[in-house]
Amino acid sequence: MEAKRQAEKDEKERLKKEKELEKLEREKQTAFTIQELYKRILRVEKLTEIVNDQAKNDIDPLGLLDVVSVGGRPVSGFGHQ
Repeated sequence: MEAKRQAEKDEKERLKKEKELEKLEREKQTAFTIQELYKRILRVEKLTEIVNDQAKNDIDPLGLLDVVSVGGRPVSGFGHQ
Protein backbone atom coordinates (compact mmCIF):
# COMPACT_ATOMS: atom_id res chain seq x y z
CA MET A 1 0.00 0.00 0.00
CA GLU A 2 2.82 2.41 0.90
CA ALA A 3 4.64 1.52 -2.32
CA LYS A 4 1.51 2.34 -4.32
CA ARG A 5 1.20 5.76 -2.63
CA GLN A 6 4.87 6.46 -3.26
CA ALA A 7 4.49 5.47 -6.91
CA GLU A 8 1.50 7.83 -7.28
CA LYS A 9 3.44 10.61 -5.56
CA ASP A 10 6.43 10.02 -7.84
CA GLU A 11 4.19 10.04 -10.93
CA LYS A 12 2.53 13.26 -9.81
CA GLU A 13 5.95 14.86 -9.28
CA ARG A 14 7.16 13.63 -12.68
CA LEU A 15 4.09 15.13 -14.39
CA LYS A 16 4.60 18.41 -12.54
CA LYS A 17 8.23 18.62 -13.68
CA GLU A 18 7.23 17.69 -17.24
CA LYS A 19 4.62 20.46 -17.25
CA GLU A 20 7.20 22.97 -15.97
CA LEU A 21 9.65 21.96 -18.71
CA GLU A 22 6.95 22.34 -21.36
CA LYS A 23 6.13 25.80 -20.03
CA LEU A 24 9.81 26.81 -20.13
CA GLU A 25 10.11 25.52 -23.69
CA ARG A 26 7.04 27.52 -24.77
CA GLU A 27 8.46 30.65 -23.14
CA LYS A 28 11.80 30.08 -24.85
CA GLN A 29 10.08 29.63 -28.22
CA THR A 30 7.98 32.76 -27.65
CA ALA A 31 11.09 34.80 -26.80
CA PHE A 32 12.81 33.49 -29.94
CA THR A 33 9.78 34.38 -32.08
CA ILE A 34 9.65 37.89 -30.61
CA GLN A 35 13.35 38.35 -31.31
CA GLU A 36 12.98 37.16 -34.91
CA LEU A 37 9.98 39.44 -35.49
CA TYR A 38 11.92 42.38 -34.07
CA LYS A 39 14.81 41.68 -36.44
CA ARG A 40 12.38 41.57 -39.37
CA ILE A 41 10.82 44.87 -38.32
CA LEU A 42 14.26 46.48 -38.19
CA ARG A 43 15.04 45.13 -41.67
CA VAL A 44 11.76 46.45 -43.05
CA GLU A 45 12.39 49.87 -41.50
CA LYS A 46 15.88 49.97 -43.00
CA LEU A 47 14.59 48.92 -46.43
CA THR A 48 11.83 51.54 -46.21
CA GLU A 49 14.45 54.17 -45.44
CA ILE A 50 16.56 53.04 -48.41
CA VAL A 51 13.55 53.06 -50.74
CA ASN A 52 12.45 56.50 -49.54
CA ASP A 53 15.97 57.88 -50.00
CA GLN A 54 16.17 56.32 -53.46
CA ALA A 55 12.75 57.70 -54.41
CA LYS A 56 13.79 61.17 -53.25
CA ASN A 57 17.00 60.92 -55.29
CA ASP A 58 15.04 59.76 -58.35
CA ILE A 59 12.68 62.74 -58.08
CA ASP A 60 15.25 65.32 -56.95
CA PRO A 61 18.82 64.10 -57.60
CA LEU A 62 20.36 67.48 -56.68
CA GLY A 63 18.29 67.97 -53.55
CA LEU A 64 16.75 71.21 -54.82
CA LEU A 65 13.17 70.48 -53.81
CA ASP A 66 14.00 70.95 -50.15
CA VAL A 67 14.71 74.64 -50.77
CA VAL A 68 11.85 75.49 -53.15
CA SER A 69 9.66 78.24 -51.71
CA VAL A 70 7.28 80.91 -52.89
CA GLY A 71 7.19 84.18 -51.01
CA GLY A 72 9.35 82.77 -48.23
CA ARG A 73 6.99 79.83 -47.59
CA PRO A 74 7.81 76.25 -48.56
CA VAL A 75 5.79 75.04 -51.52
CA SER A 76 3.48 72.19 -50.52
CA GLY A 77 4.40 68.83 -52.01
CA PHE A 78 7.97 69.73 -52.86
CA GLY A 79 10.12 67.74 -50.51
CA HIS A 80 8.35 68.90 -47.35
CA GLN A 81 6.30 66.53 -45.30
